[in-house]
Amino acid sequence: MKKALEQVKKVDREIFITLGAVWFIVGIAKPNTGIWIIGLAFFVIGLSIKKKK
Repeated sequence: MKKALEQVKKVDREIFITLGAVWFIVGIAKPNTGIWIIGLAFFVIGLSIKKKK
């Protein structure tokens, strides 16, 4: 079980930024307020995570 947990990748900030941008664009393209708000939230979360050196 411990080896399986070690193999799980950590979610980094680029994933949140990419998901946020995609959901925001899709939400604007379709008249769905919920999707672009969630996309904006993901984007802000991605920007708020500090970059690891």
